[in-house]
Amino acid sequence: KDIIDAQKYENESTGVRGSFLDNKNGYIYVSAYMNKEVKKCKELSILRADLVPAEINTTEELEFEVFFESGICSEFAEDNMWAAGGRLSQLATGEIIFTVGSYAAAELDSATKQPRIQYGAVFLIDRDGTSEMLAEGFRNPNGLTIIDQEIYVADSGPDGGDEINIIKAGADYGWPLASYGLSYSKEDRYLVRHAPQFEEPLVFFRPSVATSQLVYYEHENLPRWKSSLIMGTLRQKS
Repeated sequence: KDIIDAQKYENESTGVRGSFLDNKNGYIYVSAYMNKEVKKCKELSILRADLVPAEINTTEELEFEVFFESGICSEFAEDNMWAAGGRLSQLATGEIIFTVGSYAAAELDSATKQPRIQYGAVFLIDRDGTSEMLAEGFRNPNGLTIIDQEIYVADSGPDGGDEINIIKAGADYGWPLASYGLSYSKEDRYLVRHAPQFEEPLVFFRPSVATSQLVYYEHENLPRWKSSLIMGTLRQKS
């Protein structure tokens, strides 16, 4: 009952943000917004349901329980869910990788005093739900894939400055202090070169392409694309 129903909002970015199937252990995980009435904010969380393989094709409802709460509960989330991240994936060792966005908090004057650590992070979560913040400094980490245990994240920048990053434990990727983009008012307000204070992106896009999910393609159907990292975009003709 605490999950925000996407149909109640005109903003199409609400509701479930990501999901993955843990076949080995028989679980399905989804990330979704949870109402926090006491704090009067919205929190991106992970829910989990037992999934017996024999029941996958039935019409029975799954019983979900809260598996992980990000602790990043934003009063800005409802109007800025496009910048929430929410991607999920799993390492071969079983840990879950989870991205949480900035909710555009750093772009609002009322949020400038918020600690950076509260917004825009990649979490490493054990199977028992314990977690650590693996990396920080992201705006909208809306693409995630794992290649040979290396974690790749696509981060949607401001006006330009979209990035693909390889995640290093303990690293800071710069947002909202460093970006290869401009503010939407065309102000050059960001530290352009990230290093040495922050991690440089693997690649950045300017003008913006509006990043989306990342996929590592390793099949035979499209030989030209085999062993390629593919990123979806949300910008026409990008």
